[in-house]
Amino acid sequence: MPSLGETMEWGILTHHLVEEGGSFSIGDDLYEVENEKTTLVVEAMIEGTVARWAAPLGKELPVGTVIAVVVEPGAEFTPDEVDELLAREAGVEEEFEHSPKPNEESDFLDRSSESSSESRRLRAMPKARVRAGELGIDLSTVIGTGRGGSITLEDVEASGVPRLAEDGPDRGEQVKLGLVHRTMADRMAQSWADIPHFTESNLVDGTGLLARNAATADEISLNDLLVAAVVRAVVRTPRVNVSYRDGSLVVYDDVNLAVAVATEEGLFAPVVKRAQNLELEQLAEEVHRVTTAAHQRTLTPEEIDTGTITVSNLGMYGVDFGTPIVTHRQSAVVFFGSLKERPFASDGLVVARPSLYATVAFDHRAIDGLLGAQFLGALTEELEDS
Repeated sequence: MPSLGETMEWGILTHHLVEEGGSFSIGDDLYEVENEKTTLVVEAMIEGTVARWAAPLGKELPVGTVIAVVVEPGAEFTPDEVDELLAREAGVEEEFEHSPKPNEESDFLDRSSESSSESRRLRAMPKARVRAGELGIDLSTVIGTGRGGSITLEDVEASGVPRLAEDGPDRGEQVKLGLVHRTMADRMAQSWADIPHFTESNLVDGTGLLARNAATADEISLNDLLVAAVVRAVVRTPRVNVSYRDGSLVVYDDVNLAVAVATEEGLFAPVVKRAQNLELEQLAEEVHRVTTAAHQRTLTPEEIDTGTITVSNLGMYGVDFGTPIVTHRQSAVVFFGSLKERPFASDGLVVARPSLYATVAFDHRAIDGLLGAQFLGALTEELEDS
């Protein structure tokens, strides 16, 4: 299973595009993989013949899992040779038949279960070892469900979950989360635990925004004006376009704008690359394109996990105010609430004006309160001068 992004840990093999025994050349489509963000077709980097597809379709597989055995063009092979190769890859020393007969199945299972607890420990996946250390779990007590009895991350986490008290609250159905939702949950928990957040917000006069929205083409939405203002504010305060890593700051040259998109599968944040170089109409077109791709699960690796700042807008759902979570490898995320009439003080009078809350969450390791205020001030000016 290839890594199709910096943060990809799991993938689902969805389609074989070459049958077993079929030949392929460099550049041919081999198989289709779905990860937490998109679905991609993987092309062949070499030429050869598919000897066997070694991983099931539709199952979540860790990056690095063997999914196929291929041989050189014209090479001869036997099923036993493929079995041997897969067994060595999985760390299984026992020999076994390619397809056990029904009356041999129990003997086959017995031989597979004879490995000692030490050999099971040695066949734990690297992430399973790390997680076991975090949870204080002795790997010799964990039963592996991976290939050849290897211990997976899920095996470790399952063994570390405490049993609920028998007299605990009544429970309904336990729903297993999909890959997208589970990945989002893990990353949000990691961001909240690792990044010291602080937030700043302004109530923005939206009179100019509404006037600009009314004067632009139908293809330009209010959301397009909001994200364009964010891009301009970043250009004015480039020191927020950074990432804290191991005691230093990574300063990004481009404003790669990640736009939060809610889909039926879960939350995505597709990226508009080099947004600072785009005119309003181009930016609107790109935001629409990547948003559509997120809903259709057709985002490319370059449109995933490459953002330098994120924008989230829940104003269309009537939300007034929110405190977003900063994404790893970024230092700021902007949240917009609903644009509606609110009381405003003007020339000694209280008047009703359209307004919205703009809130920015920052990584305090990279950005201090003053720099945050400078960015929020620039953003407020860009919004009110739209």
